[in-house]
Amino acid sequence: APYNAFSPNGDGKNDAYEVKNILSWADNEIFIFNRWGGKVFYAKPYRNDWTGDGMPDGTYFYIVDKRDGSKPLAGYLEIVK
Repeated sequence: APYNAFSPNGDGKNDAYEVKNILSWADNEIFIFNRWGGKVFYAKPYRNDWTGDGMPDGTYFYIVDKRDGSKPLAGYLEIVK
């Protein structure tokens, strides 16, 4: 399962949102939404490189579709700077 928090503050630790083993699903896609349901990020494929792109601290909702026929991963993540 994806980690539920990251801290994009440039210290070299947890600066990007990481989904464990995401690189093993070559055709994956990720959606990240704010608390009002607005899509703030999308990537296909995702490579563990989203740093929050100027997003404020807070709680966001993610959907990771491995696109391998299995149920997508979904949950909440927290940006803490």
